[in-house]
Amino acid sequence: MRLITFILLISTFCYASAFYCPSFLQNQTTCSCDEYIDGAIIKCHGKEGPLIVEQLKNQSAQVRELWLEHAKIIQVGPNAFKPLKLKKLVLDNNPIQDIDAHAFKGLESTLQDLSVSMTKLSDIPTDAVAGLRALNVLNLKCNNIGNLTDVAFHNTPSLIEVNLACNQICNIGAEVFKNVKNSLQNLVLDNNCFTKVPTEAINGMTNLIALHMKYNKLKKLGSHQIINVKSLSMLTFTHNEIETIEP
Repeated sequence: MRLITFILLISTFCYASAFYCPSFLQNQTTCSCDEYIDGAIIKCHGKEGPLIVEQLKNQSAQVRELWLEHAKIIQVGPNAFKPLKLKKLVLDNNPIQDIDAHAFKGLESTLQDLSVSMTKLSDIPTDAVAGLRALNVLNLKCNNIGNLTDVAFHNTPSLIEVNLACNQICNIGAEVFKNVKNSLQNLVLDNNCFTKVPTEAINGMTNLIALHMKYNKLKKLGSHQIINVKSLSMLTFTHNEIETIEP
């Protein structure tokens, strides 16, 4: 009896999950769709991507991951993905210049992984990511982000990884990571223009495990540049201009 019940449960599960990919995605080449246990993984490539998103929203499709690449997106407007319940969102390779403060409304408790890389962003989209309570990973690699001075994160208690590699950052102020110092574990600052470790910015990051600063312009590692980061176990400083390491 238990075996029959188990088989019925498996059959019901497989039957239900078989309908995560909307039928309108058939016979088109813009997006691919694969089914996972808790929703569809939809990857779109090309300018028709935003139109597909509107159809997904109209059907309240159960989408786990959504990729919109090379879609010629310049601005991400308010409620851009509501009522979808995405866990991962990729907006890479778009000429994005602005993300509205309410762009990710409705994703506060679901979005875990956000990637906006290889765009034209000139700053961290602080207002847009504020309140994304489930966000674990934020990838802002290869944008036009310059020096950071103000607090960048508000009410993102689950944030453990920030990738700011391949930007134009030479300095990071003491307050930038103020609200994520107890959660951040991996900070990627490769391929920027740092001449010194941003000591004040990382000071007190109690759970920081890895700091990556490859391909910068570091010339000296001072004895007090990395302090109060007791969990730190990985430092990558290769391909810099380091001449002196103080004991």
